[in-house]
Amino acid sequence: MSLQPVPIQNVPGVPDYTCTAFLPKSSDYCLLIPVINEGSRILTELGRAQKAGVDRLVDIVICDGGSTDGSMNPDTLELYGVDHTLLDGLCVDDGNRLCRIDRHYYDGAEAAAPQPIYKKVPHVPYTMADYLAEVAELFRGHEVLRDYAAALGARIVNRTRGSMIDAYERNPE
Repeated sequence: MSLQPVPIQNVPGVPDYTCTAFLPKSSDYCLLIPVINEGSRILTELGRAQKAGVDRLVDIVICDGGSTDGSMNPDTLELYGVDHTLLDGLCVDDGNRLCRIDRHYYDGAEAAAPQPIYKKVPHVPYTMADYLAEVAELFRGHEVLRDYAAALGARIVNRTRGSMIDAYERNPE
């Protein structure tokens, strides 16, 4: 249930902005996420927050600093810059560590040597099974976001050519 956008204007020291609430306030606490041109990264983070139950503990407030990439459009969330290289360049080195060429598809640089992929906590190399399980959760997060958007009457359109994300309708540019 989307509430009507409310323009906030003429507040001394504060630029004019529009506040759009998708759900009414439900908590005394909030998670404030400042964004600007976040593309799909914000969708991934919102999916992770939902999976962890954060949305049941606090209100999630996204403060857009003037995105121009369509990522904050409440009617149609358009995905640009989706990193579809999560599986490209994977290999196992002679030390039996999972490695990857760490670059994004939009980098024009030559391929670098594969480097081990480490977990953040604990700082140990990923196993293939652990890495693929995390990638699967990332993709499952996109399915959750697709279903959530549909429940709000919104569409998510994947415009990234070559993207491996299959949860959204496609319209590559």
